[in-house]
Amino acid sequence: MTQIHKITAVPNRGNDELSRSLKANGLNRFPGTVVRKVPYLEVNGEYRTGLDEDALYIQKMPPEEAEIEKAYVRNLYQMAKKMYGTKVDLSPSSDFYHKMLQDGNPNAPRCPWCRFEEDSIEFHINDKKEDLIVYAYMRVRPDVAPSKEDSQIGKYAHATHFVDDQNIEDEKAYKIKTLVAKAIVTLESLSLERRKKVGRQLGLNITDNTTEANTYKQIDDFIKESEATKSRSNAEKFLKFAEMKVENLEIRDVIHQATQLNVLRKKPDGTYWRGENLFGKDYEAVVAKLTDEDNQDDLLAIQDELKMKKTVRA
Repeated sequence: MTQIHKITAVPNRGNDELSRSLKANGLNRFPGTVVRKVPYLEVNGEYRTGLDEDALYIQKMPPEEAEIEKAYVRNLYQMAKKMYGTKVDLSPSSDFYHKMLQDGNPNAPRCPWCRFEEDSIEFHINDKKEDLIVYAYMRVRPDVAPSKEDSQIGKYAHATHFVDDQNIEDEKAYKIKTLVAKAIVTLESLSLERRKKVGRQLGLNITDNTTEANTYKQIDDFIKESEATKSRSNAEKFLKFAEMKVENLEIRDVIHQATQLNVLRKKPDGTYWRGENLFGKDYEAVVAKLTDEDNQDDLLAIQDELKMKKTVRA
C-alpha cells in the first residue's frame, strides 16, 4: 500500500499591500515562482536528515517525545536503506548531503532538493526513494511545523510550511482527548482540600474560602482548555500536581500561600526571603529546603505564621 504524505505552505501571513493582494487571489507567492529547500544544517556541521536517531533536535526533546520520534525516524531510515542499498551512506555528515550542492560525478547519489512549484507536495515514500529522503528532512526542518495547528502557535508561529497529514491530526486530537478524560476522572477522585491545593499550583484564584462548586469549575475549565487550544499542556500540568505525593504538594502549597500572605517574599530576581534573610535562590531551592528533614523547624514556623495571618484576616 502506497504511503502518501503531504507538506503544505502556511497561508500568507504578511499584511503589506503585496501580501494582501496575493491573499485576495488565494496565493502565497507569484504564479510560476518556485521555492527550494534543502536539509537544515545543524551547528555541529551535520545535516538534519530526519533519518538519524541521535540528531540534536531529538536530544532536546522530552524523553517520552524523543522515544516516539526515534521510532519514527528509525522506520524511515530502514526504508531508505532498503531503497538505496548498503553502499550509499545516509549518515548526516556523508557526501550524500554535504555534496548535494556541488558539481561532481553526476552518477553519484545525492540528496535531492525539495521544490515547491505549488503550495503542497505529496510524497510517495514507499514507492519513490527521492520522495522518502525529501519528506524525511522536510518534516524536521525548523521552519516546518508538525501540523497545521502547530503552525499557528508557539515555536512554529513563523513556520513557512506544515506537515499536512490528517492521520497525524487525528492521532494528536485523540491523545489530547484521552489525556483530558484521564484528568477529569482524576479531578473527580480528589478531596476538596487536595483540589484546592492543586488549583493553587495551577495559578487559579482558589483560597480556603472558595466553594466546592467554584473550585471544581475553575479546575475543570483549566483542564478543558487543552482541548480548546489543542495542546496537552494544561491537562499534563494538572496531572503533575494531582498525582504528586501528599507531602510534596503540601510543601508547595505552603510556599504558595506563604508568598501570597507575605510570610515569604519573592523578589523580582526570583529569590525568596524570610524577613531580612535570604531563604532560597529560587522556587525549587525553597522546595528543597523545606523538604529536608533538617529544616522542619522552618516549615513548622512558616505554617504557624500562616495560620496566625489567616486568623487575623478571617
